[in-house]
Amino acid sequence: MNCGSRWSLLALIITVGVACADADVLPGCGDGICFEDESLQTCALDCDFDVVVVVEAALLEPLDSQLDAYLHELSNERFRGYVVGFEPAPVSELRALLAEQLTLHNIESAFLVGNLPVAWYEQRAFDEWEEFPTDLYLDDLDATFADTDGDEVFDTHSGLRLEISTSRVMGEVADLQRYFDRVNRARREGPIVDPSAFVFIDDDWASTASTYQLDDLYRTVDLVSDPGESTLDNYVQRLTEHGAEFVLQMMHSGVTYLVFEGVGGGMLRSDEIRDYNFRSSFVHLWNCFSGRFVRDSNLAMIYTVENDRGLAAIGSTKKGAVRRQEILHGRLAQNETVGEAFRYWYNSYGHTDDTWALGIVVFGDPMLTVWGDVTGMLERRPPGDLKPETLEMMDRVLAKQPTPPDLDTFEDYKVAHPEFFRD
Repeated sequence: MNCGSRWSLLALIITVGVACADADVLPGCGDGICFEDESLQTCALDCDFDVVVVVEAALLEPLDSQLDAYLHELSNERFRGYVVGFEPAPVSELRALLAEQLTLHNIESAFLVGNLPVAWYEQRAFDEWEEFPTDLYLDDLDATFADTDGDEVFDTHSGLRLEISTSRVMGEVADLQRYFDRVNRARREGPIVDPSAFVFIDDDWASTASTYQLDDLYRTVDLVSDPGESTLDNYVQRLTEHGAEFVLQMMHSGVTYLVFEGVGGGMLRSDEIRDYNFRSSFVHLWNCFSGRFVRDSNLAMIYTVENDRGLAAIGSTKKGAVRRQEILHGRLAQNETVGEAFRYWYNSYGHTDDTWALGIVVFGDPMLTVWGDVTGMLERRPPGDLKPETLEMMDRVLAKQPTPPDLDTFEDYKVAHPEFFRD
């Protein structure tokens, strides 16, 4: 992958199966390389791609072999991808880069690797004022986001319809190398954990108990929702002894801990979750704040990157979650990628409620599909509607939950990451 002057940190395209090419030779359309004299309009065969992998510039060299292998394994699934390096810059420049890639290469997803900038948003929700990171700014590239009070945090936006899906992985170099090795191995060899689903629903959400269409993905779906059974010990035992390829967990949380209520309750902290190294690959974190990736030891990155079997997760940077989970899971059951399933969920339902959906983030490779063991085999079932009284109950539950007292702010982020801001 090291191609001398062709290694541009701001716009390098590495096509599948070709590490380097003589820039003086311009082969015809259909050779797999999108040269400068070709375009999406004149040669879609070469210039139409599924995913752009945007990598923190400092990680390009240490992840070189893993990125090469990633693009190769993508090609075996008939996906086309390329790598773009990104030097530290404001999030507006990252958004402009993604918009350019959408225009040039018709991308469906952007896989963000490393420490890359993020937009922040503020609003009133659940009876309090909140500010939080949001990647939806990078998903709808022609939407208008505005900062009406001049504090560098967006507070209003036009209607959103996602054009692409974005996802993130962050961590130490060694963790990221192991993550890509794991994803590449999973593409070659199949599931890392035996196909099954585990749905764990703690006390406050017990009245909503369901498999949320995960039985369209798996023959075996273990549902735990009885308040006498949804204990900390049962959760740990299930995921350390048997495990499940897909986990949907619905309990209260902070950025770095899970809270189990009632009988057998307690708190499970990030360092304990690391040590348990749970047997799961895809984790749907119905856990407020668990996806606040700007904080060290956030749960989303532990389940995705640090867990030896982790592949992808979805969670929120704020109070909220993927309400109408069955829509998302139903798309996964149709062999859609994680990124595309999220985009469909947001465009069909998530966009209707900023209080729940504006902080949702996808973690891990957006081009993964959830294998399951009945995926794509069952007749599609339309998701049911939530009753108004159920929606109101959910809002009340979150409104009564206290915001973690140590929750980071935009000012904390700005101090920690001056490289993403200009005077």
